[in-house]
Amino acid sequence: APVTVRASASGVYRTVGPTRGTVTVTVLSPLNRVSYGDHRMIARLRIAVDSVADQQLLGIILTNEGSAQDSNLQHIAAELRGTPVTRVLSSMDGDLIPLIFEPPLVLTRGGTWFLDLRAHVRSGIRKTISLIVEEGGDVSVQPITGRR
Repeated sequence: APVTVRASASGVYRTVGPTRGTVTVTVLSPLNRVSYGDHRMIARLRIAVDSVADQQLLGIILTNEGSAQDSNLQHIAAELRGTPVTRVLSSMDGDLIPLIFEPPLVLTRGGTWFLDLRAHVRSGIRKTISLIVEEGGDVSVQPITGRR
């Protein structure tokens, strides 16, 4: 991967090989307590790009270190200003939430984006949600080359 990725929630990871810019993904707590119901905010993602190059965000794999898994979270998607920017996942895959951006999210150099991660929550207070980006390889980005 030609981009350095910093996964702030669980440390700093660098991809192997030549780099062309840095993308930082930080998992933030939701604005309100997560409760049972539809379309609940379960986390926020802060995505920042350095001033080296524009990037395309292709995907992010989030890992839940909490106890919620599989069908505890359903209909999962990331939203930018209320508009879904990822495929909608029917449910978690074990403790993983693989987000696929379709089309890829264009990140202009020097910018910062805040995405809301929303889901139908199908579990009670005994289940916990603590999302992280485990390693740099869990963020798939590609520099934009040439003119667009």
